[in-house]
Parts: sequence; structure tokens; C-alpha cells
Amino acid sequence: MNLAFGKNLKALRHQKDMTQDELAHKLSLSVQAISRYETGTAYPDIEMLPVIAGFFGVTVDALLGVSGKAREQRMDEYTEKLRTITDRRERLALLRKQHAEFPEDWGVVSSMVYEMTFIPECLAEMREIVDDAMKSCSETIWRENIIFSYLKSESDENMANTFMDKHASRYDMRKIQLLNHRYAVRNDPEKLAAVRQKLYLEELEHSLFRITERIDGDTPASRENCRHVLAFTEHLSGNADPTKPDMWITLRLMVMLRLANNCFTLDYEDEGFAVLQDAVTLFENFFALPDGSVLTYGSPLFDRLSAVTKKEVFYGITEFTGMIAESMMVNLVYQTPISHVTEGNLFGDMEGFTRTMVFSDHTYKHVLKNAGWDGLAKVKDDPRYIALRERAKAVSSIENPENLLFMLESQSQRSDAYIQNMKWVCALLVRDVGAYVIFDDADDIEEKFTRMRREGNTIVYRTATAKFGGGFIPLPDNIRRNLLELNPDNADAEVVMRKQDGEIVYSDFPKN
Repeated sequence: MNLAFGKNLKALRHQKDMTQDELAHKLSLSVQAISRYETGTAYPDIEMLPVIAGFFGVTVDALLGVSGKAREQRMDEYTEKLRTITDRRERLALLRKQHAEFPEDWGVVSSMVYEMTFIPECLAEMREIVDDAMKSCSETIWRENIIFSYLKSESDENMANTFMDKHASRYDMRKIQLLNHRYAVRNDPEKLAAVRQKLYLEELEHSLFRITERIDGDTPASRENCRHVLAFTEHLSGNADPTKPDMWITLRLMVMLRLANNCFTLDYEDEGFAVLQDAVTLFENFFALPDGSVLTYGSPLFDRLSAVTKKEVFYGITEFTGMIAESMMVNLVYQTPISHVTEGNLFGDMEGFTRTMVFSDHTYKHVLKNAGWDGLAKVKDDPRYIALRERAKAVSSIENPENLLFMLESQSQRSDAYIQNMKWVCALLVRDVGAYVIFDDADDIEEKFTRMRREGNTIVYRTATAKFGGGFIPLPDNIRRNLLELNPDNADAEVVMRKQDGEIVYSDFPKN
């Protein structure tokens, strides 16, 4: 606990012009306890902190003397530690410690409850935590996360039903439903039509995707259902080409991958590879779309829901090793027009009812590369499978030079407070791992190289550096020195530059 607690407690007591004995009486504590708190020789139990803070009308953070900046730094420290721990019980122990320091942070409580879902003997403790959260937590996102985690773990059906009866709402409070209510009661038919089309679409896509799941291992039924869903979307869209991107792409792609997996599981290899070939081609064609391409559902049922494509970079956060750029992702931003797509007549996704994404990271890395599905695992060493997997990697991975440069160009256009005084941003690419992204901050440089050593990712085979405001620049000297200290073999790393005509070229690592 912060050592400023005793000093703050004493100052707050003096502000109320109270003696230690008077404060002890008000808080139902002994005068000796108050004395020990103020001298720093003892600290109150975690349950007492909100009581003391409430009595003085301050937050627990203020009582502990945790400033906004210090609090943020400590929370970041906990986050970094949590990323290095894989054991659930160890993670829970650290979260308990974090909760003791920040008892009013419901995000921490939500994480604690989530970890407890993997530890059955924590159910009784979870019930107490959830009961307290339902009384005190008013932050919607954390409240909902806590509820869902609890219901996953509650083994007593009666207790689960009693809990749901008490805390369920008679209203659907998602933003799209609130918009539906708003436009209905305000008699705004144009906006209402767009919102209701999106609502119907959500239900339809969810239902179609769910019926392709295997239930009790029934692979033949799932295979047939996948075929039916693909035929149904073809009928709705009027698009008979399974490799042509349209607004059904997210559903189509995942169903095609499921169908291929089912075929391989049932030993229909030729059919499986034909479907997988179409899926990868659809994937490639989507990535080849130029920004601003307009996609539709091809059906009058959803004629208010069109899309424009926009290529963006997202970061994959590895669960335990921290932030690195793992792969390129393309964000398909579904922007809902009030009427048909016209210039300046689009609702952005901030309106809350039309955004989804096609993640290359999921399709390539989690599905194709890892071959974690049973059918794909059976053919993962087949040359045909390897070739298709490499095709997906070629268009989506950060190892693709075009993607690496696009990622850096995007970063160099940032304008947030963190990078306001930065001059350049650099990516160090480690094969099959990702790109460690470094800003020209001494602490950031040191931290990234320390992390690379810790993780054993010391061989860098490609580098690129962009300046803020745009344009690529030679590798900074301090990065070059650190690379050579990291591993002498990095002298062979390629430096990615861009010529004026836009071609990508490679030059040898500058040897000093």
C-alpha cells in the first residue's frame, strides 16, 4: 500500500478537526489502530479502505495518495506482469494483489472473476465478489463481463436462475436497439429502416453461422449445413462466384473454412481442397480491393446496408509477451447510409450499428497456420495445404514487405499525445514472430531490446524506419548499434526502403 496513506489520513482527520479517538469511534476502530495507520506501522484491511474514503468524501485512490499518472504507471506494471504469467492461479494471485491496491477498479474485478472461471474451487469466493459487484458496480461493460463470467461458472441451476431473475433487464440496451427505439418513437422512417435491416441481418447471420457448428461431433450434418448456408447466401446475394467479395464475406469465409475442415475430417480430400482453394482465393481477392470499394449484400432485404472498404493496421497483443505487430489486418468498415450510397451520405460506425472486420490474423495464423481444427490437422503436411497456407500468408502477414511498409506508414501518421515529440518509428521483423515496433524514445528502445532478449527473438532479418509526417529514412545509428549487440548475425538484416517510383527495394544492413 502506498506509504502516503498515513499522511493523508492524518491530514483528512485534521481537516475535520477530529482527534484520533473521535475518528476511531466514528469508524468503529480502536484509537491504537488509527495511530498505527497514521504512523505507517500498520494498514487497514482492504474492506476498510472504501469505508474510510467514504467517511471523508474522497476516493480510495486519493486516500492512498495515488496520482493519476502514478496510478496509470502502476496499472501498466501489473499489465506487463500479467502478460508473462501463464498459470491461472498465479495470474489470479497477482490480480488479487492489484485489486488490493486498486479496490475501485472494476476492470480488475472483472479479470479476477474471469480467471476464477478456470478454477472451480473459487466458486464460493466468486459468488461473494459478484454479489458485491452487482451492488456497487455501475460501469456497464464491466458489470456485463462479470455477469457472463459468473453464469459460465455457476453450477447450481437454481442459484443461476435466481441471479438472472434479479439482474436481467426487460430491455435490450445495445446501442442498435436504442437507435431502433429512438427512430421508432420519433417517427423517422428512413433511419428506422436502416437500423431494422441491420437488426434482421444480425439475427440472420448469427443463426446461419450457428447451424454450421458440429453438435456432439456430428460432422456429416455440419458438412451438409455448411453447404446449405453457402447456397442460401448465394441465393440472397445473387453472387454465384464464391471467390468474389461482397458483404457476406465474413460469414462465407468462416463457413467455407468449416466446410473444408469437415471434408478433411471425413476424408473427402479433393472436395476439401477445392473448398479451401476458393476460401483462400476469396481471402486474396478481398485484400486486393482498393480503398473505397463499395460492397453490398445484393438483396433488397438489406439495400440500406452497403459498405466501403478501408485498409487499416491493427496490433495483435500476444497474451503473455506484450505488444508486437503480428500480422496485417484489413478492416472492412461497414458504413450504413441512410439511403443508397452517395457522396457524403454515410453513417460512420460511431453510430453504433454497422461495423465488422475480416481479420487476416484469424484466417491465416489461427486457422491455417496453426491447423488447430481436426480436419486441417490431418492434411497440414500435404503440399497442397502448405501452398494454400503460404498464399494466405503472402497477402496478410507482416512479413510481406508491402504490409510492413504500410504498417509503418500508418504509424508515422499518428498524432496522439504519446508520439507528439517523436521523430521516427522503426520495425524490427523476426521471422514467424512479428515486428517489434520501436519509437525514438530511449526508454522504449531499451524496453524493446530487453524484451527481445528475454523472449529469445534476437535474429532480425528485416528492418524499416519511417519518419513522422511520412517517408522512409535510413536505420538510426542507435538502433543499428543495438541490433549488432543483440546478435552479430543481424549484420545481414535487410533494410527496407521505398524508391520515388514506389518500388520496394532492399539494401544490405549498413556495416560499420
